[in-house]
Amino acid sequence: MRRPTETDHVRHFDLLPRVMDRLKTETKHGQTTDRTRTSGQLSAANPVEGARAVKKLVANYWYKAIVVLSAPPFLLALTLPLNMNNRSIAMIAAGVFLFGVGEWINHPPRPAYAFDHPTSNASRVASMGGVLMDLLGLYLLTWGIVMLLHSWS
Repeated sequence: MRRPTETDHVRHFDLLPRVMDRLKTETKHGQTTDRTRTSGQLSAANPVEGARAVKKLVANYWYKAIVVLSAPPFLLALTLPLNMNNRSIAMIAAGVFLFGVGEWINHPPRPAYAFDHPTSNASRVASMGGVLMDLLGLYLLTWGIVMLLHSWS
């Protein structure tokens, strides 16, 4: 294995033109297609774009999963009479939802490059909005648990 030299060190902004060139591919008929271009905005007239947007909503990170998992208890607490305090269950679910949204805000997807191939990096970068959502979510979660424990005693 050879040792890396100074010329081997390539910064990610130097890779961007090469990656963009790779995304422009040639079709069977010799025409060039640009995969970096979006085909339009979401609208009712373009259901294909809507389907593509729904496919991108994947709970592939823990904070996205808790956002998805907090919705059913919240809706159940609002619509059905449960055997426990509905207000506290709704507050717990809303707190978990807000905490998940806050973490989603704090984990912005950023492009990264591994072996000249574009990947995504979602490391945590705290922002004021995300931290405020986290704090509000933790407050509602704690208040809902206290209310639930108080209703059982």
